[in-house]
Amino acid sequence: MKRELTVIMVMVVGLLLMACTAVADPEPTAPVTAPELATPEPAAEEAVTPVIVDSEQITPEPESEEELREMPVPIIPDAARAMVENVRRDLAEQRNVDVAAVNVVEFQSVEWADSSLGCPQPDMMYLMVITPGYRIVLEVGGEEYNYHTDRDRYFVLCKQGQGIDPHTVDQ
Repeated sequence: MKRELTVIMVMVVGLLLMACTAVADPEPTAPVTAPELATPEPAAEEAVTPVIVDSEQITPEPESEEELREMPVPIIPDAARAMVENVRRDLAEQRNVDVAAVNVVEFQSVEWADSSLGCPQPDMMYLMVITPGYRIVLEVGGEEYNYHTDRDRYFVLCKQGQGIDPHTVDQ
């Protein structure tokens, strides 16, 4: 046992000595300098021919005013469709219009800082818990309405300037 330990120690010391020895540079090298930059010859000037485009060809006139107002519909995840329909029905009832007249302008998955859903009411107390939900902007008759919701069943119509910005969640 003692002999094996001695052999191992000799090998370790030998390896350490080999690692610590300096290796001589076999041949000094000359300093590296940047090659001279060749100056490019000036390119022959090419003539540019202007193209005349009739704006009527690229921007057709809309056939009706409705066509002008049509906006892309936001992508709504399947898990949020029931909540979107709930707030659309709520706004339709409040404005006394058909649900079909209520358009979804914007949809975001968010995290509210507390159970007020980012729309605190005066003289109310709320749980200080991050609440996952949605920010849904609806439009009826040219006016926009902001709904703040949780992910299950609660929602609130947040008046203009009353809401608190949520933390946006990547979808």
